[in-house]
Amino acid sequence: MVEVQERAREVAVALDDGLEKLLRGALKKAVQGFAYALAALALLAGCLLLATCTFLVLRALIVPKITEHVKELHFDFRKEHPEALASFLDEKYLLNTSHTKPNTPTSARFLPANQKFDLSVEMNLPESVENQQLGMFQVTAELLTMDNDTIIATASRPAMIQYRSQLVQLGRTLLFLPFLVMGWSTEAQKIHLMMFINMAESKILPFATLRVLMQPRAGVDAVPQVYNAKAMVVLRLGTFAGLLKRWKWTTSLYGIIILYFIFVYTAGFYLLLTMFRKKPSVGQMPDQFHFGGLNMQTQTNRVSQERGAELELERILQQDQLAKEDDGDSLDEATNAPDIRWDRGEDSETDNFPELRQRIIRDRGDAY
Repeated sequence: MVEVQERAREVAVALDDGLEKLLRGALKKAVQGFAYALAALALLAGCLLLATCTFLVLRALIVPKITEHVKELHFDFRKEHPEALASFLDEKYLLNTSHTKPNTPTSARFLPANQKFDLSVEMNLPESVENQQLGMFQVTAELLTMDNDTIIATASRPAMIQYRSQLVQLGRTLLFLPFLVMGWSTEAQKIHLMMFINMAESKILPFATLRVLMQPRAGVDAVPQVYNAKAMVVLRLGTFAGLLKRWKWTTSLYGIIILYFIFVYTAGFYLLLTMFRKKPSVGQMPDQFHFGGLNMQTQTNRVSQERGAELELERILQQDQLAKEDDGDSLDEATNAPDIRWDRGEDSETDNFPELRQRIIRDRGDAY
């Protein structure tokens, strides 16, 4: 009866131990799985953050911050041919009073050399009787350096307000009468003149100031009435930079996704290389690296093998020296004998290093 109770107690203890080990193993696996999941999630989040930052940096390097420069034109009607000057330079050039490094026409620029751009002039003209009777007039634009003395390029374009008959003008006035009364609309027309197309910034004479002149047609002295005017310089971007500029959000989405997958695949490939690295057994030096049929030996493993071969050769030479001393052989016979037999197995590491064997024999010759 006592033996049965002892046996039952042993079985119960064994069951408790087994259940405890099982629960411990399951808990350990669950914790490991949770840790692996967190590590994978952190890796994916890191790749996404890295892809986003990389794309933003590349976009900032490729696409200029400012691709359009706009300046107001203020015409001077005291002159026979009204003209307006607009400087596109930064204030640091306009307000520079330094005598040590004065600004020169070749040093002051707001566009990089060889940058291509388009320049246009937009004028807002009232639909007055004088402008309608004036008809055609000429607009001339000149690109100047900072000193306003050197003309880089000149362009001239004819212009006029759009003709509307009295009936059409009356209908438009009645249609937009509430807006005209409230001041939400005006009786004016905008004229857009493209003065320079695909103009390249010069390395020697950089464009800094624009001069715009209005000239009447032949036989007429009057010039048009102008509400306001402005000049616009629009940079011409390359194909890739233009896509990044025009399709900002679409290119950002696709660019980040592409970089994200590149970083994820790179990280996964590196992890696979780490997992398939051959782990050395206890007491064994790491020798080779196996993955996908490749057999790559690192420089560190090569040095370790050479060191092992040297140690083995030293041990063999010591054994041979002791044997020679026991037999009473001379030192010359031991060092000059052409048919030395090494006491080692066929698979010794020294078989692959004959140059080490000869070097150690030569270095150890004095010991005999």
